[in-house]
Amino acid sequence: MIRRVRAMLAVTVVLMGSLSAYAASTSTFKCNSNPPFTLMLISFSFGPDKSAISTGNGQSHPKVNSMTIQYPMDRNNPVMQRLLTSNEIVKTCQLTETVTNQTFNRNENKTAAQEWTFKNVIVTALTVKARGTSGTKSAHSNSNDGFWQATLKFEELTKVNNK
Repeated sequence: MIRRVRAMLAVTVVLMGSLSAYAASTSTFKCNSNPPFTLMLISFSFGPDKSAISTGNGQSHPKVNSMTIQYPMDRNNPVMQRLLTSNEIVKTCQLTETVTNQTFNRNENKTAAQEWTFKNVIVTALTVKARGTSGTKSAHSNSNDGFWQATLKFEELTKVNNK
């Protein structure tokens, strides 16, 4: 009896795994600097600034006007380095995140996108980070486990949800 229950559970787990949905996400960051550039991102995050927005009722809330982006090391972008050293302000940049969900029957894809537009963007930090906890790379490894991390400040943010 116990063997039969275990076998039924195993079959159920396999079937449920094959029926599950699959989601993939891609993020791009485009700026109209001179020259313009586009980065495929590993990740991005928004962070609160130290200043605050007053709501008029005595409360204040942190203003979101900074973000951090991470992009692959093999995409060494000299434009980002130049923007950091020159303190140049980029008039507009655009971040697009696209999520594709594949349905359980794997015949239908559903895509949703979010888009953010930033005005007056400045690169305030640009660092190289190592993946993993040790921060070291094997001497015989051909893979590039590092990535660039840039911190950006901006003055205005507009978000658009596309479906």
